[in-house]
Amino acid sequence: MPNTHTPARCSPARKPTPNPTKSREPTQPKPKPTKKTRPLHPKNNSSQPARPNHADPSDPSSRQN
Repeated sequence: MPNTHTPARCSPARKPTPNPTKSREPTQPKPKPTKKTRPLHPKNNSSQPARPNHADPSDPSSRQN
C-alpha cells in the first residue's frame, strides 16, 4: 500500500521563499544605531571656549577691577 501522507517539505502551503528579505522591501531599512560621539578635532572647537567659563585668577584679562 503506497504512502498517501505527503511530507511537510512537499506541501504547497510550506513552500520555502526564494528570497526571505524581499518581504521587508516595502519598509525602509532601519539605520544602524550609531553612538553619537563628540567630534574629535585636533584643534579646539571654536564653539567651545578653550578655557573654562569661570575667571582664572592667573589670567589678568579675565579680571574686572
